[in-house]
Amino acid sequence: TFKRKNHQQHRKMVDLADANEISEKIRSTFSAEQLKNFESAFKSSDSQNMGFVYANEVKGVLELIGGEIPSERQIEDAIKDADADHDSHITFEEFLQLMLQLKGEPIYSSILKPNKQNASKLGSRHHYSNEERAAFTDHINHVLRRDQVLAGRLPMSTDTEQLFTEVADGLVLAKFINYAEFDTIDERALNVGTPSKPLNIFQKVENMNLALNAAKSIGCIVTNVDAKDVIDGNPILILGLIWQIMRIQLLSSISLTSCPELVALLKEGEVLEDLVALQPEAILMRWVNYQLKIAGSEKIVKNFGRDMVDATAFNDILYAIDPNLFPRVETDDPLVRAANAIRNAKNLGVETFIQPSDIATGNKKLMLAFVAQIFNKNPNLTVEAEVLEEVTENIEKEMDEIGDTREEKVFRLWINSLGLDRGRVYINNLFSDVQDGVVILRVMDRIDPGSVSWKRVNDPPKNLYKKVENGNYVIDIAKNMNLSVVNVGGLDIIKGNHKMILAIMWQLMRKHTLDLLQELSPNKDKRIEDPEIMKWANSKAEDMEIHSFNDPSISSGIFLLKVCQGINRNSVNWDLVDLEPDTNEKMIGNVKYAISVARKLGALLFAVPEDFVEVRSRMIMLFCAALWHAEIQTKFMGFNGVL
Repeated sequence: TFKRKNHQQHRKMVDLADANEISEKIRSTFSAEQLKNFESAFKSSDSQNMGFVYANEVKGVLELIGGEIPSERQIEDAIKDADADHDSHITFEEFLQLMLQLKGEPIYSSILKPNKQNASKLGSRHHYSNEERAAFTDHINHVLRRDQVLAGRLPMSTDTEQLFTEVADGLVLAKFINYAEFDTIDERALNVGTPSKPLNIFQKVENMNLALNAAKSIGCIVTNVDAKDVIDGNPILILGLIWQIMRIQLLSSISLTSCPELVALLKEGEVLEDLVALQPEAILMRWVNYQLKIAGSEKIVKNFGRDMVDATAFNDILYAIDPNLFPRVETDDPLVRAANAIRNAKNLGVETFIQPSDIATGNKKLMLAFVAQIFNKNPNLTVEAEVLEEVTENIEKEMDEIGDTREEKVFRLWINSLGLDRGRVYINNLFSDVQDGVVILRVMDRIDPGSVSWKRVNDPPKNLYKKVENGNYVIDIAKNMNLSVVNVGGLDIIKGNHKMILAIMWQLMRKHTLDLLQELSPNKDKRIEDPEIMKWANSKAEDMEIHSFNDPSISSGIFLLKVCQGINRNSVNWDLVDLEPDTNEKMIGNVKYAISVARKLGALLFAVPEDFVEVRSRMIMLFCAALWHAEIQTKFMGFNGVL
């Protein structure tokens, strides 16, 4: 995909195994809390998740970390030492090298000590973008303005840090997730307080568990965020999570399924699969340049940052949509151009939250959001009827393979939840994004650390032969892991064979789940398998028992809810359950509730209700295993680490 190719293009040409060894030595010089702070600030600056920041953005990362800032000379010297190939792209590993260099400066001891005159109570650990806080607050106020549960709490002030306190009970986040992807959370499972009876810490943690696990289930990478972070009001982590949810919401329509007219963006020699393989941001970038060409502009935009700060591209996009309604403004003042673009967008019906100063200062997140909002209001793409009909037929044909489509989504979201390569690996389409073998190898190395010899990996593979080598290596490691890969070859992966890829990913996900259970099990000698999971589930389900994960009784959702209640007696409100569901709709209603209750208890789930109503044994096993893992983890850690 676009993101991965760009990351690979700028990756340092050193032996990966040696680089990993060096990286671990550097990391060992910092505390876990310092590394977490560095990574949060770095990711916040790397808003497009490209895997690096520009050299001139390093100072901004240091400002986000907080404390006094080294001099320009100190920063420049540290960059020179860290940026070995002088490409001005600073990866996170290079940033750690830079911090190691600064460690020798007297200023270093104060870098992690916030300036008390500027730090507020909530932001004392980090500095953050006030512009993004205000914009995100404004956006949430707008999209949730009609929610009855939040009626007394919205709108939040855009001038204060109210956002960080309002999200502490999980309700605002849960509602926002449901707006981003409809019906992700069954709101019957939420704990809702009243002025006379506010939520206690246990209820807040349950809501937060539900929100965070639901966020992962729609594609958010939440590897360094837990319930305590949000309840404590950690501003950088909260803003990072909100941005991911916003990104999913704003970019959800940028796909051929939602907008078949995007076929107009195909370049000469490309086929439909090439467009499908692109990340939404890359498609949106193509759309921007397509509109600029319509407007008669010779400008080519390559990023949502510095290439758009003069606001001419925004004005040209709107001019392309309707030159009579949205004329360009003749001025040399970028702020005036930005204000004109925002005014024209609002006249188009775009309910944007961006300010002229956000454009002039090059805020990449807010500018990406603004472009997406314009696209969502009017894509302005024209395609011949015959071409559009052909594209639509191809999409409908793929949708007919509903089983494969569901499993593809489950495995894709599971991979994203792993936060591979510190969150820089993001799968948009499972079948196309794993075809070079590298992502599957990363998954394998995460599940079984050290199983992959990266010296053997072609990353990136330069040709088909190198891809096949990677594919064959995947099969070799799969055999070492005792996975079933009969009649599967490396070429099946490279060709994107759906059946073979799904089979491998299922076994990897199953192994990962069982390994996590095994790590927490008091009996390390006895391997946990499906029979042990079913026995545990039956022990939790009062007055009900299944004989296999194919048991037809599971379709009602009652067994799933009983397992949840067996973990926490107060987790299920049976008044909300249809005890004798006689229609598919009623069964789906029960299962939706069960999934949200399970997530509330700490279970990480990616399945959809239809998987349970249709009694798909794989997803039922994963449901029970995830609940068992959540129960053991809670016992080991206390109440999810909060108490």
